Amino acid sequence: MIDQAWRALIAAVILIPASLSPAKAQAGPDAVGFYKSLEADGRIEFNRLVANANAEKEKRVRAGKVIVTPTNERAAMSAMRMMMYNKLASIGVCADRFTGERDISRAGQAIAKCAEERNQEAVKWYKLTDYIETVGESKMTRCEMKARDFKNEVRFPAFDFLIDDRNPPLFDFRIMNECIMSGM
Repeated sequence: MIDQAWRALIAAVILIPASLSPAKAQAGPDAVGFYKSLEADGRIEFNRLVANANAEKEKRVRAGKVIVTPTNERAAMSAMRMMMYNKLASIGVCADRFTGERDISRAGQAIAKCAEERNQEAVKWYKLTDYIETVGESKMTRCEMKARDFKNEVRFPAFDFLIDDRNPPLFDFRIMNECIMSGM
């Protein structure tokens, strides 16, 4: 379980700045090429987030506000990798929807809108995790299974810098949120 101190750091990954916007990706011959063009900027952004997380951790430790255990730190890093992967892969998934668009400007706008909508679903999911005790871990696990996007995990695999002891999962957070909210 990730403690509250790390939750804020993970939230920073969800709200990745415009440096990783779909418009910045180089248009490739297909969505996979488009996705791959995000790797260098994604790595830079992830390293910046890790550096910020480490600085925040040290600040909290010095202030005596949190004791960081290796387990908490591993869980937080894994969650940050998963969220960064989902952010980047969502751009690829959205690019796939608009690869036939001949107007580059229109395609870029459509991809950006799609990626933003997917990101908003990730933000909603993140907020719903505050209620895991109410929803129940069993239901959360079932919803994760239902929302896992195996097909696109193959098409848009995680970049090496996002893999720790296992590949991060790719989720359709809209499906996840609908599942979590069902029966409420």
